[in-house]
Amino acid sequence: MERHFAQRRLDAQLDAQLGRRDHVEEEGEEGGINPQPAVILDNQDGQPTAILNLNLDYKYLPSYISIVFSVIGGYLFVSYALATVIGYLLNFIYFRLITIMLNGIKILATFLRIPYYNQKVTKMWYAAFVIENWIYQSILTPIISNYYDYLHGTAKHTMLVRMIAPVSTYTTFIVLCCSIPEILSRGHSKKFPLKSSIKRTIFKFSYIIKCTLKVLGLFTLELAGFPILAGFLIDVSLISPMLLPQNHLTFVPHFCSFWPPMAFITYWAIGTVYMYHFAQYVGMVRQYIIRP
Repeated sequence: MERHFAQRRLDAQLDAQLGRRDHVEEEGEEGGINPQPAVILDNQDGQPTAILNLNLDYKYLPSYISIVFSVIGGYLFVSYALATVIGYLLNFIYFRLITIMLNGIKILATFLRIPYYNQKVTKMWYAAFVIENWIYQSILTPIISNYYDYLHGTAKHTMLVRMIAPVSTYTTFIVLCCSIPEILSRGHSKKFPLKSSIKRTIFKFSYIIKCTLKVLGLFTLELAGFPILAGFLIDVSLISPMLLPQNHLTFVPHFCSFWPPMAFITYWAIGTVYMYHFAQYVGMVRQYIIRP
């Protein structure tokens, strides 16, 4: 009986609360106020749909696509096309300087009669003749052939050939960023700073790039260089002797002959697993043996 009366009192309180809320909503509508819920689940206000905190309107989808393609195209133009054009100009200068240096070395060698003494040495020792012939055929001839093919535009348009010009640009930029702070900081310190604002700006900009390149180089060496080297050493010392005859040095390049870059990925995976387990072993030794 008491439970029945308690249930009736609770129902009466709920009805009173609901009646009061309906009364407030009616007053708001009569006063010209259109109450809206605090959270709009559906897009009821007519605004564009929010995606990743960006208000995107599908009516302007072609504009969005054009902006994306413009940004990507600008990035590729600056990072590859412009770097390639500058690289061709730099290679032209570098090749001219190399040609001048080689001609100077040739004239100096002729003046010092080095070809005459070289001919006498190769006649006296057959081993010297074999080494000289191997160096000429295996190293110098391919370099000279590729040099003339690249210079005259007859080389195959492989990825390596296309990378020469951008690599020249980026290498020159890195060398300049690493050498400019050393040159500008000579004779200057905190007590005797650079007086020219332009030189200070150039120094700060090049020094920031230099420090950033150092950090990226260390990260690359830690995350890619050491694992690849460890994987190569494991292949030479363990995998190849177990799976191939003794006249083969490595196994992974033969296994990944269908795509040569896959060998580096395999070496990286093997080296990473080895370094991880070796680090666990060192930690276990330090925790339970050296410092129990």
